[in-house]
Amino acid sequence: MDTQIRPGRLNNSKVFYMALLVLLILIFTDYSAMAQFGDDNYWIPPSDEVNDEITGIIMRDLTDIYLTGSTGTIYKSTNMTNDYSAILSVSESLNGLDFDGDTIMAIGDNGFATITFDAVSWTAINFGFTVTENLQAVEIQDNHIWIVGDGGIILHSNDTGTSWSTQAAPQVRDFNDLDFASNTTGWIVGDGGTILRTEDGGATWFTTTSGTTVNLNAIDVETSSSDRIWVVGDGGLFMISFGTSFGEVFSPFETGTTSDLLDVYSPRFNIVWVVGADSTILGYRGNEFKNTQVLFDEEPSVVFLAVYAINNDALAAGSSIYFNREGLIPEFTTDKDWNDIWFFTTEVVPLLLGGLWAAVQVIVFSLFIGFFIGLIMATFRTINNRPLNFISTAYSDLFRNTPLLVQLFFIAFGLPELGWNPPIFLDAIIALSLNTGAYQSEIIRSGIQAIPKGQMEAARSLGMTNVQAMRNIILPQAVRITIPPLSNEAVIMFLNTAQLSVIAYEEITRVGQLVATTTFLWSRTFVYVAMTYFVITYSITQLLRRTEKKLKIPGLGGGEL
Repeated sequence: MDTQIRPGRLNNSKVFYMALLVLLILIFTDYSAMAQFGDDNYWIPPSDEVNDEITGIIMRDLTDIYLTGSTGTIYKSTNMTNDYSAILSVSESLNGLDFDGDTIMAIGDNGFATITFDAVSWTAINFGFTVTENLQAVEIQDNHIWIVGDGGIILHSNDTGTSWSTQAAPQVRDFNDLDFASNTTGWIVGDGGTILRTEDGGATWFTTTSGTTVNLNAIDVETSSSDRIWVVGDGGLFMISFGTSFGEVFSPFETGTTSDLLDVYSPRFNIVWVVGADSTILGYRGNEFKNTQVLFDEEPSVVFLAVYAINNDALAAGSSIYFNREGLIPEFTTDKDWNDIWFFTTEVVPLLLGGLWAAVQVIVFSLFIGFFIGLIMATFRTINNRPLNFISTAYSDLFRNTPLLVQLFFIAFGLPELGWNPPIFLDAIIALSLNTGAYQSEIIRSGIQAIPKGQMEAARSLGMTNVQAMRNIILPQAVRITIPPLSNEAVIMFLNTAQLSVIAYEEITRVGQLVATTTFLWSRTFVYVAMTYFVITYSITQLLRRTEKKLKIPGLGGGEL
């Protein structure tokens, strides 16, 4: 009997649910991988331990790291995992350092301070008056420098350290740290629960009620994406100030430890590292602390005095130095069982949704910018103007015949060599916009050429110019015709956001890499990643298919996606 194949296609919804079922089954395939995770340490020491007590850390980038030591030594490393070399030794104990651009300043006991403008030549600071107090912290903002220390001393320079003056404090306490949100607004913390605030660059300092009498040891101000202040102190004290009461009201937050907390740093919104006595390293995410980080058992009593981080790479130091394992961020610092599917899901899904939001932001900007680039280039390609034809053709050929990955590398790593170093978010938008603009220009050009020439002739016969005819008659129809291929380009661009992981932009794939390198559950993690892409792209395709049907112009194409 002959077998007849009936025309038609498998129902789209059935395909969707069948694929979803297969992906769910695959989730349970990698339980054995969890055995590799075991009791591995979250934080590990560098290969060449520094024989010093580290009191301060700055990381200008991951290959330009400086530390101060209690022996009066400044160390430099080009890799947080090793090679901490002494570059300067002085007679006074050093207590910390800060930088702004090429300016780096370190401070120490008995009024000692030194500064460099090229990271090579260091010059001892002459304040112009006698300073004998132990200096504890320094803050550099453009050409302004503030230094605080014991006995309530506040020093200020408005010319990058050339001349100095003292600023009056409303109370005499030992000041332990300071941070500024701008050249005018800053805070100082100190013993006995002291918090001082200024809104005029320190010309006037006034007391802010902290609600505590314990010693406050460190402060960090985060204003890049959300106005927040983090303050830590003795006895496990951790306080937050944000919202309408930013910098005025501080609320305690439970840390789960009673150890003295000695430093705090937030490399980006939603991530905070806190270190202190008794081997304490805390990771704060969103609105909760994860457990104290695991260190090597042979060093159970490390006193951490400083912490610094860039994105997800962190360095904690004190009586010993530790760096976090590659990709480890506070989201994953927990002693719960990653083999528990419910725990894994509740931890990972919110992170993937965060990566999805990051991808959507880039896609929205890139598609709109790319559409206007494509519209302009397509118009250039179809009008009778050789120079504009050449520009459009060269642009399209260049970006359609080179890999997106190469374009990403050039923009993210090549532009800084040429003197422009945009943030990663802008790198991603530039690369994707230029790439999709080339493809959209070809799509729109084909749509323009699909419009019968008689319509242009009719528009001209009515007295329209070429520009008016193109704008009012041709382009509106061409754009509607090109909705199916433009929709397909949007889906492709969404999938191409996965390549942004190579420049450390934290979209869906990058988040998956971070989860997998921490949990070693590669199969399960990337099943979740694949499910995220699949659900979103399938939903977008269905939405665009309906839009296409509504906007289809009879007789001018516009087949289904």
